[in-house]
Amino acid sequence: MFHIKKLVLVVMIAGLFGMLMVACNGGNDEASGENNQPEENETNNNDTNEANEANDEPADDAADYPDKSVQMVVPYSAGGGTDTVARAISEFIDFEESLVVSNIEGSGGAIGTMEVVNADPDGHTLLMHSVTAAVSGYHTGLFDTKIWQDLEPVASMVTQSGGIVVREDSDWETVEDLVEYAQANPQELSVGLPGIGGGAHIISAIFADAADIEVNYVPFDGSADSRAALAGGHIDVMAGFVSEFYDFIQEGEFRMLASTGSERSPQLPDVPTFTEMDIDFVLNHRNGIFAPQGTPEAVIDKLNERLEEVTQNEEFITLMDGLVTESAFLSADEFKEELEELDAMIEPVGELIRNEE
Repeated sequence: MFHIKKLVLVVMIAGLFGMLMVACNGGNDEASGENNQPEENETNNNDTNEANEANDEPADDAADYPDKSVQMVVPYSAGGGTDTVARAISEFIDFEESLVVSNIEGSGGAIGTMEVVNADPDGHTLLMHSVTAAVSGYHTGLFDTKIWQDLEPVASMVTQSGGIVVREDSDWETVEDLVEYAQANPQELSVGLPGIGGGAHIISAIFADAADIEVNYVPFDGSADSRAALAGGHIDVMAGFVSEFYDFIQEGEFRMLASTGSERSPQLPDVPTFTEMDIDFVLNHRNGIFAPQGTPEAVIDKLNERLEEVTQNEEFITLMDGLVTESAFLSADEFKEELEELDAMIEPVGELIRNEE
C-alpha cells in the first residue's frame, strides 16, 4: 500500500513538473512572439519608407522625349546660312523622331521667333536663329523685350567671324588707311547694309564706334544687292560675315581688310583681326538653338547631348567647312554666357542704330 501511494506521488510530481515546463515554454514562445512583432513592423515601415522615397524621386521628363516629330523654326527664307545649318542638323541628329525644319519668315525674323516664344514648352518646337540678330533685335527696336531672355538657350553649334570688305582695286589696303580717310572725311565713307539692324549693321556700327569715325549707311534689300553695289562701285565698304564674301575674295573681286574673330579665320589666314590693328572689337557670329521658356531641364540636357554629338560628326564638320563655318559647340550654360556678353557689346551702339532708321 505504501509503495502504491509512493508511486502515485511520483507520478503526480512528474505531471506537475511537466505542466510547469510546458507553461515555461509557452511563456518563452509568447515572449519570442512579442520580440518578433516589432521586427515585422520595422520591415513593413522600411518598405513603406522605400516606397515613399521612390515616389519623391523626380521623374525623368526626357525619358520619352521626343515622342513626336520636332519642329525647328528658322525665321528666315530657305537657302540662307541659318537655314542651311538647321537642315544639316536635322540630317545628322540622332533622334527617335524626325526633326523638321520650318521656314517662318517675315518682319526681320520676328514672326518665326514669336512662334516659338508662344509654343508649348515641351521641347517639340525649337528655334534656330542668328545669335547676333536674336540679341540685337531689342537694341534695334525690332522687339520690345530682350527676346533671347524670353526663350531657353539650348546650344550653339557653329561659328564664323565677320569683317570689313572693299573692292580689290580699292586704294584702301589696310584698316588704318580706311580709318584715316573716314576721320578726315566724316560721313563720306559709304557702307552698304543688307538690312537695318542685322549682323552687318552691328559689325559696321561697332567698328565705327571703336574707330571713332562717322560713316554713311546705305541699306539694301539683302546681301546680294549690297554685294552688287560694292562690285559696281556704288558704295565704298560692306560689312558682313566671312561666308558671304569668301567666294568673291577667292575670285579676286573683294578684299577683306580685317576680321572680327578673336583669331584669324582659318579660311582667310592672311586677313588680320581688328585687335591686331589695335581696335578693340571681337565678334564671332553664331547660330544658336532656343526653346520656349519653361522647357524642362531634362529635355534641354538631352538636346545638348544629341547636338554635341552632331558637332563631333566628321561628315557634319566637313559640310560646315564647305560653308566657311566652324563646328564649335557651346552648352546651354556657355551659350547663355555668350548671349550676355554679346548683349553688353551691342547695347552701347543700339541707340545709334535706332537713330539711323
